[in-house]
Amino acid sequence: TSLLQGLNPEWALLKRHPEEDVFGVQIAAGFADQFTRTSEVLESFCKLDFVDVNMGCPLDFVNEKQAGAALMLRESKLRESLLGMSRALS
Repeated sequence: TSLLQGLNPEWALLKRHPEEDVFGVQIAAGFADQFTRTSEVLESFCKLDFVDVNMGCPLDFVNEKQAGAALMLRESKLRESLLGMSRALS
């Protein structure tokens, strides 16, 4: 969600170096609308080969936002998130 807030350090991570053959990003969010909107932004502004969903992070401050490992416990939210992302990404 930091990307959606327009934080410069996050946007800097989305710059693909010309010598990179494969380039992707990892996104962490706790809600389907955040995953979908982030995917829409990535599709519009970045040339990515893959998007990785963070659902393994054990850090408390991430899980308190229902993201990271907490997402694995929320099957319906995960399903909604993946459907939204698949619609937004080519």
